[in-house]
Amino acid sequence: MKLRKGRHTIEKLVILSLLYVGELTVTGCGNNPTSPPAESTQPRYTPVYKVTFPTVDGLMIMASWSIPPNVQGRVPVVILIHHFQNNNHLYDDRTQWFGIFDEFLSQGYGVLAIDLRGHGESLFGISPRNMTTQDLESMIFDVAAAVSWLKHRSDIDPSRIAVVGGNIGANIAYVSSGVFREVRTAIALSPLITNPPTLIGENIPRFAPHSILFMASSSDDRAIDAVNRLSQSTTAPKRVEVLEDSTSDTSIDDWGMGLINFHADARKIVFDWLRDTL
Repeated sequence: MKLRKGRHTIEKLVILSLLYVGELTVTGCGNNPTSPPAESTQPRYTPVYKVTFPTVDGLMIMASWSIPPNVQGRVPVVILIHHFQNNNHLYDDRTQWFGIFDEFLSQGYGVLAIDLRGHGESLFGISPRNMTTQDLESMIFDVAAAVSWLKHRSDIDPSRIAVVGGNIGANIAYVSSGVFREVRTAIALSPLITNPPTLIGENIPRFAPHSILFMASSSDDRAIDAVNRLSQSTTAPKRVEVLEDSTSDTSIDDWGMGLINFHADARKIVFDWLRDTL
């Protein structure tokens, strides 16, 4: 994938997005999540609402939002980032997380699952297969918009935000931890280092990733290489977990979200990490 000219534009927009976080006019359900229609996710712990918010570069990001009922005070929040869509995975969007939505809620976290630009209901004008490296790097603005939307809510703790992602979402979680001061911790499920490198924080001023749980399958050499290399640039606390391949079934994706779905200990590791770091 060839990089478009003008990479300095990305650097400028990253700086702008840092200033932009906290300065948005809230759209979607705002501070009163009673008027939007609840989305259908089964089983569910509490209603899930569809919300939208704008990015610094002019897109509208669609997301699903929910918060534990009857909470007292402000709650920590987990932002969930899905896989990159390819020809074999046509449903790589925020719905990937609906099967675990209620588990995050039951642990006391607010949950915001977003559709990255060009995926699900977040329109971008071009399909994922035609995206350039610059388009991928711009996905960090989608997280900036999510953080800004959250900061305008009175029911969440803006200093206790986690970003959890699989596949390209893992790279975005890693970069988010090094860019946004509101992101206290992150979980990267099967990140990848591409050639040329994409979404690893290159050329971002004052980039300082910290507090990340990296996870990969023992059968995924590329992800193992990525978690080891990215962890070297991450300050403590940090943890690398390489999980033994749990299946010989080649139809099962033993990477990204698959780590949570098909490894018996993975969810416990994830929730233990959030409990200790968020």
